[in-house]
Amino acid sequence: MAGKNFNFSKSSKPAGMNYQAQSTVLSLLSGAGGQAQYQIVALDLLDACPLQPQFYSVNQDKMQSLADSIRLKGVLQPIVLRTKPNGRYEILAGHCRTEASRMAGKTTIPAMVYQQLDDASAEYIFHVTNLEDGHDLPPSERAKGYAAVAKLLAEKGLPNGQSTAGVARETGVDIRTVQRYNRLAQLDAGLLEKVDAGQVSVRAGAQLSYLSEKQQAKVAKELENGATITEEQAVAMRRKAKQDIRPAAIKKLDFAPFARFFPPDATKKEVEQRIVDALVQWEEHHR
Repeated sequence: MAGKNFNFSKSSKPAGMNYQAQSTVLSLLSGAGGQAQYQIVALDLLDACPLQPQFYSVNQDKMQSLADSIRLKGVLQPIVLRTKPNGRYEILAGHCRTEASRMAGKTTIPAMVYQQLDDASAEYIFHVTNLEDGHDLPPSERAKGYAAVAKLLAEKGLPNGQSTAGVARETGVDIRTVQRYNRLAQLDAGLLEKVDAGQVSVRAGAQLSYLSEKQQAKVAKELENGATITEEQAVAMRRKAKQDIRPAAIKKLDFAPFARFFPPDATKKEVEQRIVDALVQWEEHHR
């Protein structure tokens, strides 16, 4: 599966130059839009990606600072667009830079533009750029982004598309990182909020995700006072919860399913012993 690199450029080039995206071919772009081209585009021709509010929030606290920087230095990294049939453009990456440019009084913005890009490839670029482009995303949003990339790869039928390794390769992170964020999907909503708030690290949250819903809700309530949980504490809580689980006692065993493995005259005690011996051998083999 081909990888990709969205580091187009750290500085914009003047309009009219033959500016090519410095990236390898995206795994979902074969025959669907080709390589992006550098253009200067009017801000009033840009439309936000419909997926933006569903997945990624805009940090309003940093918007004014970004606008001040753009007013002074301009947009240093081009946004990413795709053309629309009506002559307008859809923003795939750079919603904050676009809004900040408007705040700064700009009328145009440098962009890398894909021509006639299909929806799946556009969604792919949207997620990967948001995940890779240095955004300070809340853990819950990053987790949703990784899940969305996994879904896109699976729908495309690409090799290892559903595997953690495939998602890690596509988004430029290590496998363990994706695994931890995947575990956040198993967290109680209240506890996930604590992860976003920084009271619980992603590593700790991944450990707490193995607790039962009731246990997670209890932990979330205990954090209402602003306390924090370290990864070491989360590991200890997970171990304790596992030790507290005891298998229910088997009151009566139905021997009917095992009858074909024993002679007709085998006694109940002989059958029980043979079953125990077989389970012991299985346990030793799988250690």
